Amino acid sequence: MITTNVLSQNGRFQATFKRVEQKYLLTSAQYQSLMEKLETTLQVDQYGSQTIRSIYYDTQDYFFARKQLTKQSFREKLRLRTYGQATLESPAYIELKKKLSGITYKRRISSSKLSAVNYMKQQTNLPQVCQDQPGFSEITTFVEQWPLVNETEIAYERTACFGILDPSIRVTFDENIRWKKVTSDNKYHFLLEPGTVVMEIKVMNAIPYPWSKIFSQLELRPRPFSKYGMAYKYGLIKEDSQYAH
Repeated sequence: MITTNVLSQNGRFQATFKRVEQKYLLTSAQYQSLMEKLETTLQVDQYGSQTIRSIYYDTQDYFFARKQLTKQSFREKLRLRTYGQATLESPAYIELKKKLSGITYKRRISSSKLSAVNYMKQQTNLPQVCQDQPGFSEITTFVEQWPLVNETEIAYERTACFGILDPSIRVTFDENIRWKKVTSDNKYHFLLEPGTVVMEIKVMNAIPYPWSKIFSQLELRPRPFSKYGMAYKYGLIKEDSQYAH
């Protein structure tokens, strides 16, 4: 795989997204084989590999987590995301993610981690710079509408890539996915069996045909998979955590 630090887009903060997302669960052997076959058509983006941490906010009865496990055409969730070893002054993103009839829509606003956390704890308002960002009204309306009392953190190591022939295609590989309850649990619980990699392909239209042939050769099939939904199903509502499958 080519790993030069070429920007996939213009490097500026992107506040809105609309795309089709497909997820795959790969074994370690499938992951290695896929990387070899895509070596000349996939490039690591400017962020490379880094740790991502997201805090998911939910109601007392985990309304949004439960929705992730249904086959309903409309689902939504709210999270606070940071990248790398974030400090209180590091950038953080409050993201409202919605899925409607297979299409994913995302709105997000950027602030410091301290400002974002304090806002979600209803201690302070967001700074003026956030109020001028697209998505501010939609996100703040959501926060005001729902009593968000449960917080679950999900962390993992992500390698982000894009297609060389079509840079609009985004591919991410997530490893060591783990979760914990923010308020009462300082220990992470691993979500998947060791070596499992979650691949997510984000496209505006269809996956390139040569890639589809490779996926078929490796017996890779897309499947619904929500990290937050699986953490709820196999951890948050059980006495003893176990691997999702």
